[in-house]
Amino acid sequence: MTNDQELFKELDKTIISKVKIGNGEFISLKGKGTVAIESLTDLKYITDVLYVPNIDQNLFSVGQLIEKGFKVIFEDKWCMIKDAKGRDVFKVKMRAKSFALNLMEDEQMTFSSTVSNAELWHRRLGHFHHVGLLYMHKHNLVKGVPLLEDKLADCVACQYGKQTRRPFPQTTWKAMHKLQLVHTDVGGPQKTPSLNGSKYYNAFIGDYTRLCWIYFLKSKSEVANIFWKYKAWVENQSNCRMQKIKSNNGKEYTNEIFDKFYVEAGIEHQLTTPYTPQQNGVKRDKLDKKAKPGVFIGYSNSSEAYRIFQPQNGKILVSKDVKFMEDRQWNCEESIKMQLPEVPRYFDEDIDDVPVRGTKSLSDVYERSNVAVFEPVEFEEAEKDDKWIEAMKEELRMIEKNDTWDLVDRPQHRKAPNAWYSRIDEHLQSLGFDKSPSEATLYVKGTDANLIVVSVYVDDLLVTSSNEKLIKEFKAEMLKVFEMTDLGLMSYFLGMEVKQDHDGIFISQKKYAKEILDKFHMEDCKRTSTPMN
Repeated sequence: MTNDQELFKELDKTIISKVKIGNGEFISLKGKGTVAIESLTDLKYITDVLYVPNIDQNLFSVGQLIEKGFKVIFEDKWCMIKDAKGRDVFKVKMRAKSFALNLMEDEQMTFSSTVSNAELWHRRLGHFHHVGLLYMHKHNLVKGVPLLEDKLADCVACQYGKQTRRPFPQTTWKAMHKLQLVHTDVGGPQKTPSLNGSKYYNAFIGDYTRLCWIYFLKSKSEVANIFWKYKAWVENQSNCRMQKIKSNNGKEYTNEIFDKFYVEAGIEHQLTTPYTPQQNGVKRDKLDKKAKPGVFIGYSNSSEAYRIFQPQNGKILVSKDVKFMEDRQWNCEESIKMQLPEVPRYFDEDIDDVPVRGTKSLSDVYERSNVAVFEPVEFEEAEKDDKWIEAMKEELRMIEKNDTWDLVDRPQHRKAPNAWYSRIDEHLQSLGFDKSPSEATLYVKGTDANLIVVSVYVDDLLVTSSNEKLIKEFKAEMLKVFEMTDLGLMSYFLGMEVKQDHDGIFISQKKYAKEILDKFHMEDCKRTSTPMN
């Protein structure tokens, strides 16, 4: 119950009665409604709140909270209130042998009905910017949007996700030829390591060509070897020598080993401020938080910046990119409420490499059978092409010849691929293949050097192995039972173009993207640059 009418989001004043208080007296009840409170997690609505003008303090009913699914824990002079999902809602410290919840504190601010409209609609529309909300209301673009205030209070979530930096001078100098300038950066550690145990990556981007190379590392100690490997390879392939390299002030590129190498190789090392990619001249976005909470404690003596205390780690940060929330206060005793979940630290561990067998030629890597280069979207499109008509007839002849069908009534709006799949599944298992427990169309036989893998997609088969002899034997076994066409090395599959050469295997969807543009008459649309451009 509360004596403050302004706390109510909704209030029914038709409910009039009396309530009994602790000293046995009865006082007047003037209404019942809902109060909106900003909790540790989000906006919480407390229903069935009594409006009692004559009480001195707001009172929480522990019994009512429990009935509504909340959990109340009293421990070590603290009261913790959790919701039905176990998330923390309020944390209140005992003072004078009682637990007082200050509804106007930083993270537990109650919204009045006039303020909550703007913030409520801001949240409903995915934290949409306030100018856009006002525009939508003015032009009646969304039904139900009420009259909103001209200014929206600072939103903590938006500061974490949308904080921006002050403008930086545009980088005007550009490289005039290959390897005149190379940008590099090291990222990680990643939460989930790769199959080989790598947790870091080292990126190199040519300023002139914008070509990008990515190397994966188990630890940052491998950066030096990776750099020498990259430098030797690109210089040999391009017949050019690296002149400049630009990195941030990370220790992996600013140690004695690299300093000596720069001098010996005649490379100019350019530095940027850590966590300031704008100075690098190449866009390399990551999905990290855009801001961290902190407390202003003064001005920097060495630069035009602010000194910010970060209660979550006890460090002092110097930054010029600060958004002040002047209507908020910070309480040292309850700073825990401002802390975000910390990302756990991952330390390098000795992880054995997954054994990888070298191959003599790419024919050992991928071969496939029966792949269509182009598939019409509709039957009406296919029947206009004589070649597709003949192909369909040939397909029917093969189905009849292989006896992979039973004549039944066709279910409405359904296809009947089960006859073919049952037959191919039975035959592959008879050859000793095991079906993958996680992918029903993937079959595996053997291990290590004698491993062969088959993927089934309708009547198309992909076969790969590190042993060319196994591939030939598999094809021979299949041709004994099925009439098949061997199309050789895979070049196109399920809308993906596959190019295989001695430099690696390259996958793209250029042809598919062009078909989509043609379909929607956007062949001449303007191009947009990727982040690396």
